Amino acid sequence: MNAAQWDRLKAAGKVGTVEETPRAHAEGGAPRCAAEVERELPRERESPRCGSSRPRGATVKRANEERRLAIVLQGIAPALVAPLWRVRRLRDLRVDVRGEIADVLGSEAASRGLGEDETPNAYGVELGELFDALAL
Repeated sequence: MNAAQWDRLKAAGKVGTVEETPRAHAEGGAPRCAAEVERELPRERESPRCGSSRPRGATVKRANEERRLAIVLQGIAPALVAPLWRVRRLRDLRVDVRGEIADVLGSEAASRGLGEDETPNAYGVELGELFDALAL
């Protein structure tokens, strides 16, 4: 997602409407994983890259990870969303920024990513996948 796409989502009221806000939780709302929120977002048509040696699926998967991470971070640490749009891949983020994102994801997983039986819920599994995508 680039800045223009982000601006369109913001103008459409899709950004900041994730139910992972502290107010929603104070009122008893359960966190929604980014995959649920992403299904509600408008889809862009993606065309294969000409002359790319990388399979198209890898590019789409990477874009989805970045989009999912942006959705989750928007609810828990909005200041960390901006660096995502400055790089092509999550691995291109500076190590200290990736470390800060990993700390935030870990804290979030510990506080809301576990079910009552101490096993990861859907949100916790997603946070784990996003942590893995940071490649630390």
